[in-house]
Amino acid sequence: MNITQTVTPSPIPLHSVTPTVLPSLTPSRDKTPLVIIPGMLASWNKDALIHNKTVPVNEWKLSSFVKEYDGLVQTLENLGYKKDKDYFIFAYDWRQSLTTTTQILEKYLEEAIFKKNPNAAISIVGHSLGGLVGRIYTQNHTDKVKKLLTVGSPHQGVIQTYSLLEAGEIDRDNSNLWLAAKILLMLNKTPLQPDRVTMQKILPVAYDLFPTLRYRDGK
Repeated sequence: MNITQTVTPSPIPLHSVTPTVLPSLTPSRDKTPLVIIPGMLASWNKDALIHNKTVPVNEWKLSSFVKEYDGLVQTLENLGYKKDKDYFIFAYDWRQSLTTTTQILEKYLEEAIFKKNPNAAISIVGHSLGGLVGRIYTQNHTDKVKKLLTVGSPHQGVIQTYSLLEAGEIDRDNSNLWLAAKILLMLNKTPLQPDRVTMQKILPVAYDLFPTLRYRDGK
C-alpha cells in the first residue's frame, strides 16, 4: 500500500484548493475506484442541519455552492471515470465525531463498492476534515486502500477548537471552523444556554480536532 499525505497544522480554506491533477490516473478499462471525501461545510442536508433529524448518508449531498471539487470531477470524467461506478463522493454529516463518520464511511463503501467487488482496492482523496476521515479509515483497513491523498488536512489538530469548546468563543483565524460554529449557533442557540454548552452538544467533531502539538502556556 502506498500512502501519501500532506500534513499541515490547520485546514486551508475551501476556496484555495485546486486538486485537479492526481498521480496514476489513466483512462484504462481497469480503473481503481476513487473515493472523494469533502471537507467541513461541504456537505448539506436541510433536515439534519436545520431540524436536527437523523437521515441516512445517501441523503447527504454536496452543497450547491461548493465548486472546489469541480476541477477534480471534470478531470476524472475526461479520463472516462463514471460517477458512482468509478469514482464516488462521500457527502456526510461533518458535525459528528471522526469515529462516527468513519463507521458510516465503512458501511457506505461496503454497499457502494465492496459488496459488488470484495477484492477491490480503492484510492481516497480527502480534503481538510475529509482527509482525517480517510486517514482513519485507511489505518483500520490497510488491505482495502491502495493510495491515500490528503489536502489541507489538520493532522496535528486545530488550535481554535480549545477556545470554542472551553469558552464558547469563535475565532476567525480559521475561516471554516468559524463559519461552521456560527451557523450551528444561529440554528441551535437558546436564550439561557451558554455558547460553550451549545457547541459541546452540537459539534462533537470539535473534540477530535483538539491539537496534538503544544498550544497552551507553552506546555
